[in-house]
Order: sequence, then structure tokens, then C-alpha cells
Amino acid sequence: MKAWMLGLISLLPMSNVAHANRVALLGSVQLEDQRDYERIYLPPCDQSPNNRIDYIQFSVSNYPVHISAVNLTFGNGETHNLNVNGVFYPREATRWFNLDRGTRERCVRMIEVWGRARIPGDYSRQKAGIHFYGY
Repeated sequence: MKAWMLGLISLLPMSNVAHANRVALLGSVQLEDQRDYERIYLPPCDQSPNNRIDYIQFSVSNYPVHISAVNLTFGNGETHNLNVNGVFYPREATRWFNLDRGTRERCVRMIEVWGRARIPGDYSRQKAGIHFYGY
């Protein structure tokens, strides 16, 4: 029993490495310093990097952003709203959102984002980036 447990415990660090190797950038959008709406269209299902996605997260670059909604549309036509209303800062990533709802059709076809960048001063040409990752 002890040997079996030691073997299992020794494999745990490898599970994080496997997880890190499976994370793929799904796409990015840029938000302006006004109410903005952007979409990311992903390639057809079963084409890299758009395989079955069980978890999704996003990170922010350049400037803080206020995200009011993120909607996902799946390959089977279902939609899902991520509960993310709030302010996110550069180099900050959200938690991983679990998309596994007991169906095998967890291929994301479109990501919709509503929000605005929080850019100080008069930098109307500046934008904040939002980068979506999945595994």
C-alpha cells in the first residue's frame, strides 16, 4: 500500500506539467476607452487549437479593463455566460472557468466580450488587450 501511494504522489507534479502543455491561446481582442463589444471567431471544431475545451480563462494586458460580460457559443449552438463582471488589471489572469457540463460538445466557436478599457488621460488610440486561453 505504501509503495502504491508513493508512486501516485510522485506522479502529481507531472500532472501540472501535462496541464501546462495543453493550454492553448484561443484568441485575443482589444478594448477601447469607451463601451466596446468585440468577438473572437474560432476555427471549426476539431481543428487546432480548437479541440474540446473543458476550462477557459483570460488575462489582461496594457491597461485595466472593466468587463461586463463574456459569452461563449459552442459548436452545438449552446451559449454560456461567464460571470465576470468586474475590473481586471494588466498581467492579471482570471481563475479557470469549468465548461464541462456533461456533454461531449464543448468546442467553443465564438467568444463575445463587452467592456471598456480604463485608460488614463487622453490616449484615444490606446487599447487594452484581453487574451483567452483554454484546455
